[in-house]
Amino acid sequence: MKPFFVAAVFAQLAASVAASDLVGTIMPPYPEGLTSGMGACVPDLAGTDVCAFSISTLNDSEGDVVAVVASRLSHRDPDGAPFWETIDVQKPPLLEDGQTWAMEFCYFDGAPDSGTIGVVTYRDAGGWIETGQTVWAIRLDVQANSLVTVSPERVACELPGS
Repeated sequence: MKPFFVAAVFAQLAASVAASDLVGTIMPPYPEGLTSGMGACVPDLAGTDVCAFSISTLNDSEGDVVAVVASRLSHRDPDGAPFWETIDVQKPPLLEDGQTWAMEFCYFDGAPDSGTIGVVTYRDAGGWIETGQTVWAIRLDVQANSLVTVSPERVACELPGS
C-alpha cells in the first residue's frame, strides 16, 4: 500500500468528519466510505460485561485500516445488534510489506488482553502464516476511556489459524 493513498484516505475521513468529531457519536452508521473491519469485545472493569467496550478499526473501500476506534456499548436494537458510542479515535501506522494487523489474540505484559491490538510481522510458512514481532501496538484503557499506544516489546500477538 502506498503511504500517499492511506494519507489521502485519512484526509478523506478528516474532510467528511474529523476523527475528534467522531468522539461521542454512535456507530453504526459509519462515516461515508468507511466500514468496520475488525473488532474485539473488551470487558468492563468489574468483568461483569464481557462486551461493555470495543476496540475496532475503520476501513476504507479497499479494506485498509484508516482509524482505530475505542467504543462503549450504547444500546442494542430489538434484534440484538450492538450500537457503539465512540470514546476515542487514533490514526494507525502505515503497514509495510510483511506486516499485518493482529486482533483478539494479543498479550500485554504476558497476560491475554482483548483490549490490545497490534501490527505484526509475518511470513508464509507454506500453508500457514507464522507471526513474527509486534512492531506497533495500541491498547484500550477502559478506566481512562482512551486508546494508549504501548511499547511493542510489551505485546505479543498471534494470528488465528496460524
